[in-house]
Amino acid sequence: MLATIPVERPAYVHSFGMTERYLILAEFPLVVNPLRLRFRSKPFIRNYKWEPDRGVRFHVVEKDGGRLVRTARGAAFFAFTRKAASFLLILDASTFKELARAYAPHHIPFGFHGNYLPE
Repeated sequence: MLATIPVERPAYVHSFGMTERYLILAEFPLVVNPLRLRFRSKPFIRNYKWEPDRGVRFHVVEKDGGRLVRTARGAAFFAFTRKAASFLLILDASTFKELARAYAPHHIPFGFHGNYLPE
């Protein structure tokens, strides 16, 4: 185990980002009661409850040592891709107001999601 992040209730985590020094976990407001997950005979995802007021939380963890560096709320990241060019869109998770946009001069394929390339 690299790190422990204390939470009141576990939330759904689909994937994580990674740089040379850090892991970035996106904790979505889809939470579960672990006992219900264990003892109910419902399909896995049906045990989760959507709580939008929690917002999206991002946790930054140092890869070397597992120290939790920062937890932040309120941004959602989306990548849009086209044949000739792509862009990254950053939205406020609670209002969906656009905060920033970064353009790439080329197409970024959907499979590129979540990858880190040092060069």
